[in-house]
Amino acid sequence: MGRYIKNRKGLNMYVKEHLFGDDEVFLLCHGFTGSIQSYVISETRAYLREREISSISIDFTNNINQAEGDFSQHTLTAEVEDLAVIYETVASRFKKVYLIGHSMGCTVALQFCLKQAVDGLLLIAPPYSMKDIIYIIADNNDGDAKAAIQKWERDGGYRFFKEKTQAYYTLSYDFYRDLDSQDPSRYRSIKVPTAIIYSLTDPLVPPVDSERLFSEISAERKMLRAIPDAPHSFNDPLSRQRMLQEVAQSLQFLRE
Repeated sequence: MGRYIKNRKGLNMYVKEHLFGDDEVFLLCHGFTGSIQSYVISETRAYLREREISSISIDFTNNINQAEGDFSQHTLTAEVEDLAVIYETVASRFKKVYLIGHSMGCTVALQFCLKQAVDGLLLIAPPYSMKDIIYIIADNNDGDAKAAIQKWERDGGYRFFKEKTQAYYTLSYDFYRDLDSQDPSRYRSIKVPTAIIYSLTDPLVPPVDSERLFSEISAERKMLRAIPDAPHSFNDPLSRQRMLQEVAQSLQFLRE
């Protein structure tokens, strides 16, 4: 079932809920320019639904999705605040709350976990530093990331290309400035059970990012699962199969 939930600024998030009881729920967080229809999120949601495991997929505000807002005003901090609102709606109902993120959605989950412990994290293709990932995107787009980011600051906006829609979307420099709120060294304080799935050939998030993040997190119970060859979105049949196999192992590990 899909419905809208207002965030603290009065904008509507869009969520898709599949609820099968009150024991546990998984909150699914999409990546940069993503949505609840992004491949990793939709496939993971379907996997959970087929096994009657409760989940809530979130379209964050100020994104390119069904939620309200303007993409130009998109920030990491705002997504973390959106997640906090969803968490508050479920925390009193469910005995256990887990977070699943893909790409930047992993950063959202981790940032949230710095303030509010959950029962477990499943991170798929997580970046170590979102600022570094934006630098890679700018370098791929313009050939000179440093110059592109300097121009972004001067102009106030930068145009990002979304392959799925074949369109450009302008994002305020406030997004890049806000990424200073992410200090990956703080993830040492995260002690909740954590599973990380990543691809050794990810063209966007370097594999070393997932490995470095895994080392940074201080959880006694943590698991790192590498897929030999898969794109960042895991959106071909073999990559999907391998990803879901690792999702199954990760869920079993987190729920033990």
